[in-house]
Amino acid sequence: MKYIFDKSSHSVYTLNYHLIMCIKYRRKVFITDAIIDDLKQRTKNIAENFGVNIINQECDIRPYTYPLFSKTFKPIWLSLSIV
Repeated sequence: MKYIFDKSSHSVYTLNYHLIMCIKYRRKVFITDAIIDDLKQRTKNIAENFGVNIINQECDIRPYTYPLFSKTFKPIWLSLSIV
């Protein structure tokens, strides 16, 4: 996996988040590919609304889904002359 680094004035960094979500009562809902594709599409739509980049998303036979995502945070610089 190739990392894309963000830069600030005194640092270089990359922030990746690995979220593990469990289905309520551990029911087996990922039984067909259509359900898995629908979940991935919905997750992608939500990520686009919030400006999040989904790197990878897997659904397991167990009732878990594992999205790996990153968010680029752009610092807002204010000058005293503007304020």
